[in-house]
Formats: sequence, structure tokens, C-alpha cells
Amino acid sequence: MLKIFWEIEPNTIGNRLSKEEEFCENLYDYADQDRRFIVKLPFMTENPQCRHGNLREIAAKRFEILEKKLSRNQKLK
Repeated sequence: MLKIFWEIEPNTIGNRLSKEEEFCENLYDYADQDRRFIVKLPFMTENPQCRHGNLREIAAKRFEILEKKLSRNQKLK
């Protein structure tokens, strides 16, 4: 039965991937010495620039605010 299915069904496994799909597939092709996959972050450009400024400074400021807020909470002391 399965043999008949494969004879009737057209071969759709060919290389009919779009450029974006090929890019996605290539992200998972590499494994390190321990056979763990190394996956790159899927940026559309090589070195993307953040449009929101320096994220490290923003994160540090938010952390300071959270730290002050939690230090004033009596239930946490």
C-alpha cells in the first residue's frame, strides 16, 4: 500500500524553498564537537543596529529603579 502511495504521489520534497526558508534551514546545520546544535540569531542583516538607543544603559536604569522599589517593600525584608 505504501509503495503504491509513493508511486502515485508526486515528489514534493525537492528544493522548492524560498530564500527565507533556506536561510532558516541553514541556521540549524551546524553542530559543535559535543553534537549540540549552534543556532545563530535570525537577523535579516549581518550587524543589526538597535533603533532604541543603548540597551545596556536602558536595562541598567530599569534595574536600578526595580532595586529601589524592592528595597522599600517591607514584606521582602
